Amino acid sequence: MKPTINLPITGIVLTYNSQQTLESALKSIGFCREIIVVDQESTDQTRTIARQHGAKVIEGGEPSFAKRRNLGLHAATQSWLFYLDSDEVVTPSLAQEIKQVVESHRDGVYLIKRRNFFLGREMYQDRVERLFARDRLHGWAGVVHEHPLIEGERLSITQPLIHRTHTDITSMLAKTNAWSEMGAALLLRANHPPISWWRLVRVALTSWWRELSRHQVYRYGRVGWFEAYFQMVDILIVYTKLWERQPHKT
Repeated sequence: MKPTINLPITGIVLTYNSQQTLESALKSIGFCREIIVVDQESTDQTRTIARQHGAKVIEGGEPSFAKRRNLGLHAATQSWLFYLDSDEVVTPSLAQEIKQVVESHRDGVYLIKRRNFFLGREMYQDRVERLFARDRLHGWAGVVHEHPLIEGERLSITQPLIHRTHTDITSMLAKTNAWSEMGAALLLRANHPPISWWRLVRVALTSWWRELSRHQVYRYGRVGWFEAYFQMVDILIVYTKLWERQPHKT
């Protein structure tokens, strides 16, 4: 795949059994001079698809998202870094704005507006840090919820990134089961306190309240209510698997 724009950017994509969405993601960052896929022991065609699109594939090692993002960082050879999830797509207008940023030589950390879709319905928007001048990013930290260690000012890009979190119930449940294994393993490694019934109730209610108050998913009708329900179930599965793995169950 030959990009129409060749920019001094390393595109870094984290994957795990991402064959359904990876091709679209990789095609959308064809403007990157280098693409690195950090794969977490996928059992489907993820690695094959990545190599077919000219990406360098490296093993993800531990399931920590921060450590996997750092693997991509350390393997990168270009002066700019762009992180993309395997279920995200860069629009042509966003690619053009990234080109303008890089060619302007204005080093910094760039926030990008992200349009989130759930079961085909557009939901709330958020902003994510994805484009970095290499010398502004010192690494990633965090056991479960990773964050970048940066210096310099945060700037904004106006054009959106498209994020299609789940397109159908079957793939959604399969992804939840797979990623919850990693989440539980990370919490166990971080010596999370023993799980008890009240802790399960607390995390469930916290998740429910976050979706209703911060994201206001009720504005999106039935799909929005299901999103709130699913996020609550998702975190409960993680914590239930953690309880199963802890040596002293309560």
